[in-house]
Amino acid sequence: MSKGQLSQEIEKRIYEAAIPIRLRLDPTDSIELTSTPSLPSHFQTFHILGHRNSYFPFLFSKIKEQWLIPLLLLENNVGTSKFSSKSHNIDQELGIRENEFWLEYNGTPLKWHYPIGLLYDIEVKAGKKPIIKEKPTSTLEAAIESHMKTHNITKNEKNLPLSSPWDLVLHLRKYPNDKIIKSPSIDLLKSMYMFSLKEADFIRHGSSKRVMELSKIDQTELLDGLSTHKMSTFILVRHLLGLYASKFDWSAIESSPTLKSDKIPLGLPKAIPVKLYFNGSDSFSEDRYVVFQAPVSPIQNTIPINNIFGEPQPSEYRFTTLFDAIDSLINENNSLHNVIYKNITQPSTLPNSNSQGSPMAHNSSNWTTFWDCTLQGIDLSPNIPLLWLSDNLSYPDSFLHIVLSKKK
Repeated sequence: MSKGQLSQEIEKRIYEAAIPIRLRLDPTDSIELTSTPSLPSHFQTFHILGHRNSYFPFLFSKIKEQWLIPLLLLENNVGTSKFSSKSHNIDQELGIRENEFWLEYNGTPLKWHYPIGLLYDIEVKAGKKPIIKEKPTSTLEAAIESHMKTHNITKNEKNLPLSSPWDLVLHLRKYPNDKIIKSPSIDLLKSMYMFSLKEADFIRHGSSKRVMELSKIDQTELLDGLSTHKMSTFILVRHLLGLYASKFDWSAIESSPTLKSDKIPLGLPKAIPVKLYFNGSDSFSEDRYVVFQAPVSPIQNTIPINNIFGEPQPSEYRFTTLFDAIDSLINENNSLHNVIYKNITQPSTLPNSNSQGSPMAHNSSNWTTFWDCTLQGIDLSPNIPLLWLSDNLSYPDSFLHIVLSKKK
């Protein structure tokens, strides 16, 4: 496979990655809508695929039209004078408003403005709580289990958590305004996405010119493509932000890990937009994770070495790795340092404890001993160049959303 074909295959797999989701309606909402906490067997769960690089509000319309409205029309005897199939406001007649939808996992309201894949990595892949397995409640689930028993098909328990549907609870009322941004409308999501895209553009190039100069037609096309999950839009955004500008042959790194100043590839970004999500500390908020954002240079100076005459050699550079990025952030940020090492070592042996009293005089290399890194559902090696990650595994807003969780 050629270099170009490999890049296209990575791009395709990242674009197509999806998470199977199984929704249940909150019992209190069920009582309010249908006067019973238990829905008819065909409506007890709703299965849908959520693309990792999409957002939940883009799924709300489908959930409403294919699950909730048919349920309520059935319960309220569609065809009667009370509900007209030609009504343009049937969702209002039925008391369903998408901007009041919210999703819950293990008691935690999900931040709808986060990409679906990021939420899954935070809450499930890196979360403390296990996926809740329940007996099948719908006809489809019962049929699947019956088929497996009949044909003596067994589940691989080791891989079960990642292959099982993500069980979420859908709420239609009692919106938790104090925990998540209210009114998850598509218009608000698009506005927040454009703001994030401009921020990423500024970090990468020193200005938001590339995004700001999009015509109204191009911007509308981009946002419509985002909502319908078009691959052409996915590719457009990546080229717009210059994610392929370096065109570097990464296979050459092993043989020549350093670069002379005149050999630095053209088109390198000034910095790479990175957000780190630390999951697994007892001191965290009720979200159970904290977020750190920082621009990180794609390259860094190597330590200069003098020649035999005491004269410095020409400057050499190397690509910043994931380890370099996180390690430097730990060294520069006291609060991040405390997050990394809290409850891991005894106070007397903490890496920032020393006789001189310097809070940052330590070797933080052992953070990899206690923490795993996940991006786009992939467990990362700390030695991967950050620029490669940016070119290949960025989310639609061009940020690297990296989840760090304590090793289990």
